[in-house]
Amino acid sequence: IEALIDGRVDLALGFIWDRPDTILSEKLYEESFLVAGRPSVLPNAPRLDLDRYCASDHVLIAPGGDMRGVVDDRLEAMGRRRRVVLGLPAFLPALAAVAASETLVTLPARVALAFASGFGLVTATPPIDVRRFPVSVFWHRRNDKDGRTVWLRRQFAACAARLG
Repeated sequence: IEALIDGRVDLALGFIWDRPDTILSEKLYEESFLVAGRPSVLPNAPRLDLDRYCASDHVLIAPGGDMRGVVDDRLEAMGRRRRVVLGLPAFLPALAAVAASETLVTLPARVALAFASGFGLVTATPPIDVRRFPVSVFWHRRNDKDGRTVWLRRQFAACAARLG
């Protein structure tokens, strides 16, 4: 958000729950979550039971550095918890860490489906309902009519539409 406000970037992709009025957005698609782990950790994939999920060690994708995510909030509301043993800022390092350990990672489904098998991992549906989230393209209001960013936003939307 700060980079968009400061003009250091023209567009950003991802999700932001609370965006300021100066930042505009267009939703590209809705995303859900999958759990990835080594076959020895997820022997019954694509099924995963809540007790096994909570008893497992977890890698958390934490771009902001916090060691708590939406899954932890959902588990807490159910009176449960999981053990996060490592936080990493990005998806691929998290998948690499899981591939080298007996841990699980809960991550966006499209990322899991595209990359988990390349790390020798299998995927499972989370044993809890985790809120879906919109993946959007964001830009500052001052760039709303800028031809270059309008063209690029259209390209992102077209790509997302082709991916379904």
